[in-house]
Amino acid sequence: MAKILKLNGDEVVDKKVKVDIKQTDTLACELCNCKIWDSAQIVKRVSALVSPTGQETLVPLPMLVCKNCGDIPELLLKQAGLTKEDIT
Repeated sequence: MAKILKLNGDEVVDKKVKVDIKQTDTLACELCNCKIWDSAQIVKRVSALVSPTGQETLVPLPMLVCKNCGDIPELLLKQAGLTKEDIT
């Protein structure tokens, strides 16, 4: 089973998916066109006032960072509800 993340929403669906990887696009950095990425995390702080537990919570958001220039793709930031200004 594969997890499918819709790019226009956050719905995750379990489905069997057969994908020919040769038929897919490779994500390239918007700034330098590099196609190699490092994993990183942005950490959001959830206030105790809105946390379901009533306690302040830290929530890690996984991100990809360009190996060459350190840029984060706009698409990933948008999915996380962030902009480039939010992370600099």
